[in-house]
Amino acid sequence: MNSDFLPKYLIPLTLVFIVSFLAEGQSGPPYQVNWINRIGVNQTGDILTKNIAANSWTNSGAISSNILPANTDGWIEFSPVSGSYFAVGFAIVNTINVTQFTNGLVVSSSGCGAQEGITGTNLIGWQVGDIFRISRERNSVTYYRNGAELRSITVDPTLELKIKTTLPEYGKSTPAIIASFDMQLVLQP
Repeated sequence: MNSDFLPKYLIPLTLVFIVSFLAEGQSGPPYQVNWINRIGVNQTGDILTKNIAANSWTNSGAISSNILPANTDGWIEFSPVSGSYFAVGFAIVNTINVTQFTNGLVVSSSGCGAQEGITGTNLIGWQVGDIFRISRERNSVTYYRNGAELRSITVDPTLELKIKTTLPEYGKSTPAIIASFDMQLVLQP
């Protein structure tokens, strides 16, 4: 930057702006999930907690503004905590319901299962410290636990996917979730 053309008081401001922008910007994954369309939950940081007493998969959850573009590989990852009970995964619709996941995982104290639309498939037990990943890889979605493949299915790679979660019981929380894809600007009416 040639400082001969700038007034002396602008040089420090310009440098502060450049340094501040670089320090705040994130250049690559993993990204935090930006929850929008939250219903029936309180948000603390990136953790959602159900605040509605009625136990149901349809009255609390959220959609993200993180969007996995069509024909793009990407993943979400999380590590459940003791007492977890939630569903999280990819979705194309904003409906909060466990049967409205395109590809998701339901995690409870009794185990973990894949949720693909109305079809649920038991997969495996889990323990605190396990790391789960749901990954679209070309024309398949693969579910992983600690890097080991649990299930892989063929999918339509042309779908644009969002991250979705739902919580069935009062006081239950999502874990922190990270993604390989960032949030997009979402304009709402």
